[in-house]
Amino acid sequence: KCELGTAAAILETEDVSRLEQLLATVEDWTVFPPEALDHAIRRGVRFPLKGRMLNIEIMDLLAAGLAGCGDIFELISLTGAVSAENTQELCWSRGLVFAAMQEWEDVEQKMALARRFVEVERVFLPLCYAGEVLREERIFVLPPMHRFGWYCVQAFDALDSGDAPSYAQLLRTGLASCAAMMPMVEFLTKNTPELQTPPPSPELLALAEKVRTVLAACPADDPAVTALKASPAYRKVAHLIERDEI
Repeated sequence: KCELGTAAAILETEDVSRLEQLLATVEDWTVFPPEALDHAIRRGVRFPLKGRMLNIEIMDLLAAGLAGCGDIFELISLTGAVSAENTQELCWSRGLVFAAMQEWEDVEQKMALARRFVEVERVFLPLCYAGEVLREERIFVLPPMHRFGWYCVQAFDALDSGDAPSYAQLLRTGLASCAAMMPMVEFLTKNTPELQTPPPSPELLALAEKVRTVLAACPADDPAVTALKASPAYRKVAHLIERDEI
């Protein structure tokens, strides 16, 4: 059977029912052009097809192919909510998310992708691994990406409960499990609002400038400098002044 012929017919079809019928005839997904699958999904086909079970390695292969066809995050958004009720759809969501993360620099909705990764891992991990394994002292048995995923779930739970320092620490710990996720961790660290220091107010900047002027006018060993650095006013702006001296 020629899968290329089926792919060509799919690319010429817009009707969802007909697209599903054509996809149902595919026998060898390893040679099926990803462009045809991309076309079908964007036209409204729910994939994987109901009643056509796919192994996870085939899903991962197809998802990797789709990553090169266009905006893969749009395909992720079409998969709907993550749920353990349909393991085929869950594994497909996992495959799409993992494929998108390999193309991290090209994804525009990076924060949304990170959240989706956490949603998938939150459901996928307890479905595939015993609870006794999903503990920090035992997750060494997980593959690197899922160890990273476990830490990301804990990290976002900490963030959502208001514990931003633990969020940052858990991301760094997770990175030690999967160094390939450095771009994602760097992005999250730089773009999570709770981790960002708010810009100083005009009043604080003006106070810092006054303190700098006084310090510049006095020798470093002047008792006035020592007294100034011990004052409440200096403590308010010390981070601005000392930052500029680094």
